[in-house]
Amino acid sequence: MSPLFNWLIAGFVVYVIWSVARPRWQYRIIVTPDAVRFVHGVPDSKRRSYEAFFLKDLKLRHKLSIYGRREKNGRLTTSIKGTDDEGLK
Repeated sequence: MSPLFNWLIAGFVVYVIWSVARPRWQYRIIVTPDAVRFVHGVPDSKRRSYEAFFLKDLKLRHKLSIYGRREKNGRLTTSIKGTDDEGLK
């Protein structure tokens, strides 16, 4: 077999493992100090209240990314990235 074919097979295997192992986030919110840039997976009825909370109540200084999903047992799992303030998490 050629080395190129081996690299293609290795790349495909890495891609499959990555796509199976990565968490599937149902909610994704990207917030900067001046605006809520992206809200995905949040019901429209709650979107405005989330935006108001992030912009008025938190007073962010840096970009913040919030990812979340609901587990089968009803537990909410979140991941917060982009802040230097541990108290905020």
